[in-house]
Amino acid sequence: MRKHIEIGGFTTDPVGKVISNFQSRAFVFDGVPCAGFEGLVQALKCSDPERQREICKFSGKEAWKAGQEFNSWKESQTLYWQGDTFKRTSRGYMLLIERIYDAIYEQDETFRHDLLALGPAEIHHSIGKADMRLTTLTEAEMLYNIQRLRIRALYEKLSSLMTL
Repeated sequence: MRKHIEIGGFTTDPVGKVISNFQSRAFVFDGVPCAGFEGLVQALKCSDPERQREICKFSGKEAWKAGQEFNSWKESQTLYWQGDTFKRTSRGYMLLIERIYDAIYEQDETFRHDLLALGPAEIHHSIGKADMRLTTLTEAEMLYNIQRLRIRALYEKLSSLMTL
């Protein structure tokens, strides 16, 4: 049994790779079709709702590249979603990120399966940044949401087994 799993699109660990933001996962968030988490998190940098919808169609490196032209958000520390603005360090932004993760969890059965595949291992994201002012998703925010949903998946699995 593994003790540590590195989460990231670059990792050689197959479980860590499929849990990463770069994994393609089709879902709909607030009526916007998304190809993966990375597309949506990159779209948050852009204030134009139509351009956001376009960026949401991307996943992985393609999504990451599409968001690079909008890195000026760091100057104002403001992010956007479909006409709403969020200060990067606000509670509202944190809740938005949680809602995104929840949408993926609820719409993608393979994500729930992948979370359970982590088993009891500690999870890490070594390339993640800690400073909120420099990234749309810190290492701690990512790991918190993965852990939160991993516990939910385990609870739901155990609950279903107890009703048999």
